[in-house]
Amino acid sequence: AAPLAAQTDITSYHTLTQAGVVYQQFTVTTAGVFDLFTTSALGPAFNTPFDPYVYLFEGAGTAGTLLGADDDGCFSFLSQCGEPDSFANSILNDIALDLGTYTVAVGGYDLNEADARDGLNDLNTYEGPYALRLVSSETYNGTGVALGVASFDSIVTPEPASFALVGVGLAVVGAAVRRRRR
Repeated sequence: AAPLAAQTDITSYHTLTQAGVVYQQFTVTTAGVFDLFTTSALGPAFNTPFDPYVYLFEGAGTAGTLLGADDDGCFSFLSQCGEPDSFANSILNDIALDLGTYTVAVGGYDLNEADARDGLNDLNTYEGPYALRLVSSETYNGTGVALGVASFDSIVTPEPASFALVGVGLAVVGAAVRRRRR
């Protein structure tokens, strides 16, 4: 087993905007069991200013396999997620992850899988700052599970409008190249 000092306990800070979805990518360098959860940016004694919904995908981006989703799961894990009887935090608890890259999508309630994948949550009217935490499950559970090690990589922010604009730009460049060859 990895030494206790090698376990993961990392936090990443984000802000959700209306109709938005926020992505965080991370890499597991030592396979193990993890807890992935949202809290207030002010710390676990507070709640997020919105009702977060969390999706976890295998791989870089959201095209991979859906590994888990949660809304309001922190009811039973209050010490790490927020105030009692809170709807304002979510947790994926005891998720066994192998070596590799993973992507987390966070949006406001009622984020569905399709919106988590494409980055646009039209029905979301919530916004505000929050923290995303990734910890080795042993940190909170003390169950002797494998101590996984991971690091946050990049924040992936697909914007459908930007993709469309890039597509139009590439089409114009392609047309210009074809015209020049003629």
